[in-house]
Amino acid sequence: MEQLKAVILAAGKGTRMKSDLPKVVHTIEGKCLVDYVIDAAIEAGADDICLVLGYKYEVVRESMMHKDVRYVLQEQQLGTGHAVKCAKDFLVKLPSSQNDLTQFNYRASYQIHTRMRRHLKHVC
Repeated sequence: MEQLKAVILAAGKGTRMKSDLPKVVHTIEGKCLVDYVIDAAIEAGADDICLVLGYKYEVVRESMMHKDVRYVLQEQQLGTGHAVKCAKDFLVKLPSSQNDLTQFNYRASYQIHTRMRRHLKHVC
């Protein structure tokens, strides 16, 4: 089975939180918000996780040193699509031969989406 990857968008300022901290490092019961999302991704079967960071990325990285995740920097916050585009190298595996080419499995993708929603509903 192919490795399941997860991209977590964590670049935003959190302006409405009226704090200088990035929103993903605010805590609930002593745990960073992004920690809950990472745990949900792991529960849903993610083997490889990448955080897209932006605003005060150093603070977020420092807060996540205990997690086994990769990081990608979104230098300018230009929206969700741009954040995902910043993680394209993490997501895309270029085929090494014609035998590596596979069709996108929509059923598997939907099942993963459903599992993630089930786990994330406890966070949101």
